[in-house]
This record gives sequence, structure tokens and C-alpha cells, in this order.
Amino acid sequence: ALHMLRADKLPEYPQFLFNYIHRFHLLNRPASCISLSLSSWNYLMHTLLTARSFRTLEIFELNNIDAAELTSEHVTKSLVAIFKHLRFIKTFSCSSWVHPITIDLPFYTNVSLLHHVLFKKQIMPPRFPSQFKFPLFAHLYDFSRCTFTAQCLISLLRQLSTIKTPFTLNLSDLMMPPNDWTEFYNSLPSLPQLRTLRELNWSGNFISSEFLDRFGHYFFDNGGIYYFTFDRVYGSQQLDDLRQLFSIIGQNKLYGLSLCGSQEINFSGNFQGLAN
Repeated sequence: ALHMLRADKLPEYPQFLFNYIHRFHLLNRPASCISLSLSSWNYLMHTLLTARSFRTLEIFELNNIDAAELTSEHVTKSLVAIFKHLRFIKTFSCSSWVHPITIDLPFYTNVSLLHHVLFKKQIMPPRFPSQFKFPLFAHLYDFSRCTFTAQCLISLLRQLSTIKTPFTLNLSDLMMPPNDWTEFYNSLPSLPQLRTLRELNWSGNFISSEFLDRFGHYFFDNGGIYYFTFDRVYGSQQLDDLRQLFSIIGQNKLYGLSLCGSQEINFSGNFQGLAN
């Protein structure tokens, strides 16, 4: 069984070769950026749809791609076809493209078996409609570094609130205009809570003092979050805000907490002040 193949090398492989691979479990982009033309992308999609070896594909990663010729509509159409044909994919990542794209809503129509959904550093759709449903078995959603509008993020949380099974959510380092952040934080008291959310990553998203109560009560009042990542949000000048957030979370509620800093945002040796 072949377990990994360089996707950028697919055009160099003869088509008949794939008919002799019985199982293919991982299609993974290398860490460095790879350029794909429109014809290379179409060849890749055609190979995935026609070679028998890909029928058992479970982990599908399309990361770090430079594809200036591809439109969001073209990529979405290709992925709809892929997931309609390859029914065993459990982990899908389409992340960190040089030219971010939008994976539009039709993508989700045939992804019921997905467990992990990773769209990092992409552009989110304008909003998720009320009738929209995420994959039934998915338990990890990673939208870190994505570009959002307030309405999109609000509609995302509304749809995630309908999930009945425990899940992990990464919303770190979101790209959103200041006015949209204000609109989003003001909307939190009216949103349904995420009762099955168990792990939240909110790193890099600054919260001003005026919105801290709304953020804390929305995410932590139901006591469902066990692991909270809050890196690069507050430094030594916001210790009082951090104490206020901890008071909302409550004692002995979290199993794990991350408060890492960066060169620009850190506690400058004053972390002991928080403990006091």
C-alpha cells in the first residue's frame, strides 16, 4: 500500500501507474509552497476521480498552494466532485494558500463522514444560512487566520451551536475589521451557546475591556470548555482584564490553559502578578 505521494509531482507520473496501487491513504502537500497551474489542478482532480487507488483515501491535504489561476468557484466545484466520489475522507485541509480563496457552501453537501475540517488562512463565505448543517461526525474545526466578517462569524457560531457531540474549535488570529469585531462582541449575548464545545483556541484576537464580560459569559457560562488557548492576546498591561476573565471562567473548570506570548505581546516577567 502506498501511503504518501507528492501531489505536485502527479503530472509526472503515468496515468496507468495509479491502477496498480491498491490503497492510498494520504495525499499531502509538502511544507514549502507549490505552484499549480489550472491544467495541473485539473489533472490532479481527474487523477483523484479516476484512479482506483484513491477510493480509500482518508486524509486529504491541499496546503501551501500557489494557484493564481484558480477561482473559488472552480476549486469548490472540484471539491464537490471529489467528496461525492471519495466517500472515506475523514480529514480534509485546504489551508495557507498564497492567494486565499473561499470554499463555498456547496462543498459541504457530500462531506458527512468528515471528522476534521481545516480551512486555515482562507476567506470565509459571507454567512452560513440557517438551514446549513456541518458534517455529522466532525469534531475538529480549524478556521485559524481566516478572513471573516461579523455576520459570517455570528452565523458560524449559530450553526456550531446545533452540534450535539463534543468538538474542538480553532478561531485564532482571525482577520476582521475593527467595526466587525465590535458588531460580533455586541451580538454574543443574543447567540445560542456552544454547549458541546470542549476546546477553544482564541489566540491573537484582542478583546477590549468593554467586551470581556460578553466574551467570557458566552463561552464559559455552561462550563463545557476544558481546554482554552489564549496566546498573544494580553500582556503585562492587561493583567486586570485577565483576572476578570478568570473570575468568569471560575476555579477548577479548565483541564488545560495556554497563555503563551510573543516578542510584542508578553507578560515581561510579571506573570507572578497574575498568580497573586
